[in-house]
Amino acid sequence: MGATSTASPTAFMDQWYVGDGHNDIIVDGVGLLDGVYQIEHVIGPRYGPGSVYVELLDYGCNTIMNSTGLEVSVQGEDYIPGENFSYNITLDSSLISQNVGGFVSFSNQTNSQGSIAFCTRVTAEHDSIAVSFTERTFTLPFDLTKNEFSLNNVEIQPSNSSVSILDIDNPFTVIACQCDDDMNCVQEPVKITQDESLIFCLETSDSNVHISNFEVIIEAGTPGDEDDVYVFHEVVLMGTDGWDEDVLATVITSQDSSNKILIKTLVVAEFFTEGKSSIDITGNAFLEFDESKHAMPFFSQFYLTVPIDGIQVHGGCFQIIFQQMKSLFLTTLLP
Repeated sequence: MGATSTASPTAFMDQWYVGDGHNDIIVDGVGLLDGVYQIEHVIGPRYGPGSVYVELLDYGCNTIMNSTGLEVSVQGEDYIPGENFSYNITLDSSLISQNVGGFVSFSNQTNSQGSIAFCTRVTAEHDSIAVSFTERTFTLPFDLTKNEFSLNNVEIQPSNSSVSILDIDNPFTVIACQCDDDMNCVQEPVKITQDESLIFCLETSDSNVHISNFEVIIEAGTPGDEDDVYVFHEVVLMGTDGWDEDVLATVITSQDSSNKILIKTLVVAEFFTEGKSSIDITGNAFLEFDESKHAMPFFSQFYLTVPIDGIQVHGGCFQIIFQQMKSLFLTTLLP
């Protein structure tokens, strides 16, 4: 393989993030059982309008329940890109004694005291494909004789942090490597010099699965670090009917196999002028079966590191320009 995988996905992946809930506020009821409680979640910027929703589950977060008509109801607001996603939790005291949804545990013989325990799941989709989700469990002690629950004893816990669907029952992956024009992975990393094309390939781990959409970013450095300036270039973006490459890139699909893709692009000058010694190629891909168009697509990430011949200088812009001119002069005159 002509690449080394990075230790973990970069900040690029946070664009598909679903944050833990926060700002638990009582919208109405002032602590009464029939109040409405609002939860908000930070959502990554890549999701479109109406692509985030909430579900009600049992306390173990295993079984999806009806979102309305039980002692607990949840209702999400329409998601607007760039804003938090919020949903309301409503408790119906008239249904608690009946324990219609099985959420209630009683602590006395008159069934007037106890707790309501349940789970909510917030899921974000792209093109009707679930990408990330997060879950929270709630335990709400109540006392029907006072028509209230104890605010001091409410337990709200995140069941998990933002989880990518690629981590949930996904048997397929995308393999990324530097490759030649025939889509063969090279065995040793190839150092890229300025004005030289970077060629890399993507291949699914199963020949019966192909990439239906994907995105790629090239990056180096650390965001916010003046000593390690962050540089990035969005090479391919996900479109509505497939991928969209930028003007510097070419995407070629294999004529012999539907599960291979070649990407050729120039590495922009800033990676070199900032003295980077390597670049990270990071991306996301949607995978679909070749034969079954009705099977649920999978979401997968890929990333690799490629060495580049960056300009190592410490004398400012003039010295950078001097070295670039010197390199051009030698390239032109020497045989």
